[in-house]
Amino acid sequence: MSTLNRRDFISMSATLGAGLLLGACVGCKRHTIFAPRSANTTKHPTPADAPPADPNAQMLGWLLIDPDGTVTVSIPSAEMGQGVNTSLAMLVAEELDVPFDAVRAAPAPLGEQFANPKMRNQQLTGGSNSIRGFWLPMREVGAAARQMLLHAAAKQLNTSPERLTTNAGHVVHPNGTKLSYGQLASAAAQLPPPRDPPLKNPRDFKIIGKPQKRLDTPAKVRGEAVFGIDTTLKHLLHAALRQSPSLHGRLKSVEGVDKVKAMPGVVGVFSFDTWVAVVAQSWWQAKKGLDALTTHFTSHNAPPPDSAQHRADILKALDQHGKATPNKTHRTLDVQYEAPLLEHATMSPVNCTAHVHNKGVDVWAPTQAQTKSQEVAAEAAGVSTDKVTIHTTFLGGGFGRRSETDFVRQAVLLSQKVGQPVKLIWSREETTQHGFYRAAVISRFQVGLTPKGESRTWANQIAVPNVLLQKAPAVPGFVWKVTGDVIGVDGAKKPPYATHSKDVDTLHVELNTPLGFWRAVGHSYNGFFVESVADELAALNNEDPAHFRRRHFQNHPRHRAVLDAITQMANWQRPRKGRHLGMAVHESFGSVVGQVVELSVQQPNTVTLHRIWCAVDCGLVVNPDTVNAQMESGIVYGLSAATQARITLKDGVVQQSNFHDYPMMRMNQIPPIEVQIIPSADRPGGVGETSVGPIAPAVGNAIYAATGTRLRTLPFASQGFTKWRATRG
Repeated sequence: MSTLNRRDFISMSATLGAGLLLGACVGCKRHTIFAPRSANTTKHPTPADAPPADPNAQMLGWLLIDPDGTVTVSIPSAEMGQGVNTSLAMLVAEELDVPFDAVRAAPAPLGEQFANPKMRNQQLTGGSNSIRGFWLPMREVGAAARQMLLHAAAKQLNTSPERLTTNAGHVVHPNGTKLSYGQLASAAAQLPPPRDPPLKNPRDFKIIGKPQKRLDTPAKVRGEAVFGIDTTLKHLLHAALRQSPSLHGRLKSVEGVDKVKAMPGVVGVFSFDTWVAVVAQSWWQAKKGLDALTTHFTSHNAPPPDSAQHRADILKALDQHGKATPNKTHRTLDVQYEAPLLEHATMSPVNCTAHVHNKGVDVWAPTQAQTKSQEVAAEAAGVSTDKVTIHTTFLGGGFGRRSETDFVRQAVLLSQKVGQPVKLIWSREETTQHGFYRAAVISRFQVGLTPKGESRTWANQIAVPNVLLQKAPAVPGFVWKVTGDVIGVDGAKKPPYATHSKDVDTLHVELNTPLGFWRAVGHSYNGFFVESVADELAALNNEDPAHFRRRHFQNHPRHRAVLDAITQMANWQRPRKGRHLGMAVHESFGSVVGQVVELSVQQPNTVTLHRIWCAVDCGLVVNPDTVNAQMESGIVYGLSAATQARITLKDGVVQQSNFHDYPMMRMNQIPPIEVQIIPSADRPGGVGETSVGPIAPAVGNAIYAATGTRLRTLPFASQGFTKWRATRG
């Protein structure tokens, strides 16, 4: 993937136009620092608690500086609960030298300058890449603005910029004279931007690394935050849809259309290749109309997806490939692990609002993928991409599901049919049964231990559908045969326990099922596989799991530091009556996370979670509060997948439909979680997905410690542990 260093960021901006500029809003008192406009740049959105910008303002982008010193920062990543509105704004505020309570955040418009350099230069939020991708560019924005304000002040005070300093949103002269940024913004707008603005030394940070209150919390508490499902417009219509129950099925016929059209509020009934929708004055009217229709869908041309057949196909691929035979080893471990299809289970169901009009298309989307959404909307409406404006809302949960664009296309098509804005909302059943699922996977290990307990040979065969074949269909298939499934092998390719020979193979299996990027992707299952195997090796060697890991972490100092932290936090060696511990340490997205779970088992099927300890080394920390929250969030999300959640298929139909049969962990099932951040001066790593991988093996290893039963298949409910509860101490 491409990277973008400091000089490249400024140079690219200069190449696109005039570089980073501090330009005056046309016809208003607000001023803005912006990366040069591209054909796709739209007006800067305004947060709920800030006055709107002049509608005639054209040159808008990275920063808005109000006369009172309030600074609004354009946030290029989608805020989906991971805290980027706050953490990315902190990077700008640090270099700009303004108090953080004077900072606001707003979603950036769609434009080339807002593309994430770690996401193939698309405006796309995923892969725990927001801080990693914008760590330098966002700081550059603040540093460039600060330099321009210094030069503007120097002209007014008839002195050199070098004699001036900045402090808390002011430029300060040695004689005590202070000019606020709000006073200087207009003059600074006329100055050329610096090509290489100096950045602060981390030892001088005042904001980065200090806990900051989230900028989006007040609006959410007051109920003012606009999620996709909250979008309101004049003349807005509402739509409900029904899709083929069977994956890949097609719509054959619809009965009762005239009757539904006569129902109160119904505007129209519209049929497409694989779905039918009712548009009405309210969503409930649309839903009632949909329920009154009788729909017929065709069956598959090919055999329909089926969970039992999936498993058989995966096992066949593994059997045909065969296993490795460890040589010259004292003991050998030969085991198989499995993980099922999973749905994203976002809190808000799938939704999108679109308006196709004579000047183009406007889309209000809770999307992780602005660039792709624009392309899909343009194709659906039959216009060029520069005619499509994407308005990014709060997401209501992302986890990878909202990097898809099926719902954007549907909303645009419906708006085009009725000539008015349409808000499309899927039911929870449609959301569950028509997802882009995390792949089902089976992984085999053959590991040989020496008499000293070293894993001299490490062989691993992973049979999994290649999600990239679906996500990048334009790439020739032979490319994936050469490179392998880089997503499916995440977290398994370089296990720290493979101290000598290593052989990790990924085997592609076509399951004819829609696949997507699920939170932590390959790490979500390979973390479970590898860390469970590590525990099995420790048991095979009659060794304490912590001691076994510590020996193998000799050349992995970050892993060892995390391991030391969690064993100390949990007081690992302390005897516990009726309670048992399990651990896991896993590296993903540039960070290392370790967890210890304390639980007890009440036979035959009840597990009580008592406490979870978590330590993370994610490099230099921007906002500790965000790190803590994301560690907790990933643990809860991963617990749902580890304990109960799974998607099964029969005759091409997803068997689960709602939270009653696709359960998520509830508050009364979550024990106290304690998080410790390992101090580090390294570049920031990811935090949004990194705590998902270790939680399943930590729980499974604790159950083994409690019962002697080794759980090798997810979820654990499928192995008989069906009841989960928690204590508060």
